[in-house]
Amino acid sequence: MSANGTLDYDVKVSGLLPAAGEPLPNGERPHWSPLSHTLIHGPTEAALVDPPITIAQTAALANWIEAKGKRLACIYITHWHADHWLGTSGLAARFPGVVVYARQATVRRITESIPGGVPPCGAAS
Repeated sequence: MSANGTLDYDVKVSGLLPAAGEPLPNGERPHWSPLSHTLIHGPTEAALVDPPITIAQTAALANWIEAKGKRLACIYITHWHADHWLGTSGLAARFPGVVVYARQATVRRITESIPGGVPPCGAAS
């Protein structure tokens, strides 16, 4: 919390990414929707809502967070779609000690969406 007892937030938007598929009726290539990432922060720590999907987006987001001068304390994943969690490991590597939160149902759906599943914590892959 800040000195006056409030939290602040900033939003970063990751731009459009090309998507597979036939051209649109106007001839343009299809794109994924832009992604928004919300950073909720007090004077020294921050929480991120929904990491991005690509390595490049994750690196840009990490640079943006670092430039804020806050310690990334936690990440919250709102739901199981890959464009809301896939960059989590890159952020965890960049910000050691970050804690990741998601509902149990979200974790289950993420696990089910990964071919071959996810090994138990501490297990070799």
